[in-house]
Amino acid sequence: MLTSVPNPVDELPSVQSGPHSVTIGLMGGREKEATLRRFSRYLPDLELSPGSDEDLAEDRVSADLVAFVAFHRGIRTPSQVRSGVTCKQLRVQTVGGELFSVAVDPSELQNPIGFYGWPTEATSRYQEVFFYAHGVRHRESAETLGSMIRRAGVRALSRLHPGDREGTRGAAPSGGDPSPPAAPKHKLVGERLVEAGLATVQDIEAALATQRMGSTRRLGEILVQMGVVTEVDLALALSDDPAAMREVPMELMWRPIPATQHPPPPQVAEPVARSADPPAEPARPEPDEARADEIEQILRDLQNDEQGSKVDPEAEETDVNASDNSVIRLANQIIIDAYRRGASDIHIEPNGRESATVVRFRVDGECIRYQQVPPAFRAPLVARLKIMARLDISERRKPQDGKIQLRVKGERVELRVATLPTVNDNEDVVLRILAASKPLPLEKMGLSPRNLGELSQLVKKPYGLVLCVGPTGSGKTTTLHSALGSINTADTKIWTAEDPVEITQPGLRQVQVNPKIGFTFASAMRAFLRADPDVIMVGEMRDKETASTAVEASLTGHLVLSTLHTNSAPETITRLLDMGLDPFAFSDALLGVLAQRLARALCRGCRVSYEASAAERSEIATLYGAQALAEQLGLAPGDPFQLWRAPGCAACNNSGYKGRMAIHELLVTNPDMQHAIAQRVPVEQVRGLAVRGGMHTLMQDGLEKAIAGLTDLPQVLAVCAK
Repeated sequence: MLTSVPNPVDELPSVQSGPHSVTIGLMGGREKEATLRRFSRYLPDLELSPGSDEDLAEDRVSADLVAFVAFHRGIRTPSQVRSGVTCKQLRVQTVGGELFSVAVDPSELQNPIGFYGWPTEATSRYQEVFFYAHGVRHRESAETLGSMIRRAGVRALSRLHPGDREGTRGAAPSGGDPSPPAAPKHKLVGERLVEAGLATVQDIEAALATQRMGSTRRLGEILVQMGVVTEVDLALALSDDPAAMREVPMELMWRPIPATQHPPPPQVAEPVARSADPPAEPARPEPDEARADEIEQILRDLQNDEQGSKVDPEAEETDVNASDNSVIRLANQIIIDAYRRGASDIHIEPNGRESATVVRFRVDGECIRYQQVPPAFRAPLVARLKIMARLDISERRKPQDGKIQLRVKGERVELRVATLPTVNDNEDVVLRILAASKPLPLEKMGLSPRNLGELSQLVKKPYGLVLCVGPTGSGKTTTLHSALGSINTADTKIWTAEDPVEITQPGLRQVQVNPKIGFTFASAMRAFLRADPDVIMVGEMRDKETASTAVEASLTGHLVLSTLHTNSAPETITRLLDMGLDPFAFSDALLGVLAQRLARALCRGCRVSYEASAAERSEIATLYGAQALAEQLGLAPGDPFQLWRAPGCAACNNSGYKGRMAIHELLVTNPDMQHAIAQRVPVEQVRGLAVRGGMHTLMQDGLEKAIAGLTDLPQVLAVCAK
């Protein structure tokens, strides 16, 4: 339903002065009345007048802790107002459970910080409400899918009634001959969805496989749960065929349409628009809103289950059957959303019986809050994930490790699962997403020209040892697979031992090690030496046995690539010597060490250059080395140069960063380096020899990429030691 109501224009970063009498809704569900001195959605804090509320003793409240700010009637609104704007009526539920019926300008919904709404109830004490985006659990329009389809001109629903759902499609009409048997309905539905571009043949086959395993759900329901289509897309795609519409649950027809759903697909929207008078205007959802709505629907179901089942807060809650269907859907949707957002890790963090369980994703190296789950379902959610990982759900006193394998939109996804008991009878779960992927070409790994040329030559050597080092999650395995891809030819036999196998390449013979049965990296390498290898990659040098076997293999005519957890390339040498390797054999075997880090990359859509300040120039000269800066980059002390920053835009969710990039240092051995290794010289002497041999340190490589506009100075300092 559309209406015309007052609506504010977007405030400028300038602040709207008060006072404003308001009700502040906190993220935990509490509401406090206060007086604001000033307000803007762009301010990081709410500034209160002194003595506003004894529970809000501070004169500032972080906006991160606030779900909404409701301005009382009779007080001037905090922003400029224009009238006559056509708005949409929405129902908004905050994370604390508060419900509002408001009118909203659709353009307001594009602001990632939050949006203004005007209460539509005449009895509301609020004149205007600002909803922070992080404080909104769900929002939906007042229109049902059935009414939307009827309004769009689709008349098939008028021929559909509840009795049709159970009718036999091939039944004979009264007094007539039996009609020819109709094609199986799953074929009709599958063909229509594929023709509409909403699903692939593989998606349909996967859903049919689920049905064949004993599922009683309709094909459409399975596809919605798999995340292949949304309920709205499904209904619109099938709306001109009453038989096919049986695949859409009847209750969906009269459920309010979430405001965050996808617009109709182009193949469906065009004929619908032609038949409507006036033409229907497609919705313009915010990024990720359709996905967010799926999880919000599940959380609403959990809330209903919690209210209906009278969950005992003192119970241990280890059983999943409190709400099997909702909990299973919740666990699946968390994994699907994390995969879609490109997250590397999922963190499930229960907070006791009274507080909500927090779910966070690690995206581009940063943890972000994803959702909150009602506290009554903390243990069922954890138990469901443990069942998926085939762990012991009765054991909650000690950590457990396992794996989950599933398919998301036809792609195989593997997750490493770790459970850890935490205080207050909680049990955390961390899932690392190991999505199957293909290697990138070595030229696209972000290596500097010198590092790219040297590494390309190292991996073409007939024998020797090449190491890639860095912390967990720094992309070491990805780099090694790219290196293998550059030499993966028909005349080269390559064996890999990995745990787990994350990246697959045709032509490689890849082995998954299993320490639980004694099949370790060392034993895999010994087996490889009897299998006529040219190149061996071992996932990690975890102990002296594996390292010694790698050195032995490299000295007997094989190229060996491996990873190690060390902070820099020079430190890798001393670490392996301290591990007990023979320094003479190691010095002969080692070809080079590539150390790397991952830093957040600047958003290409909004990055801008600026002239570095005197303080920044001085800091860069100190970190890079004044002499090296002049020799390598031609910058004398005091010379002006450009740096880059990104203010944020819609493409990067106003963070200024999008994706990650690698920072490297490559140590290449030479006779002087080999002699130093054999003599076990200190790490600083090794570093000096490496720099004289042409190595740029991690800090230098990062600063070069900051000057080039790939990242910024704070990110380089965050991942590289000074």
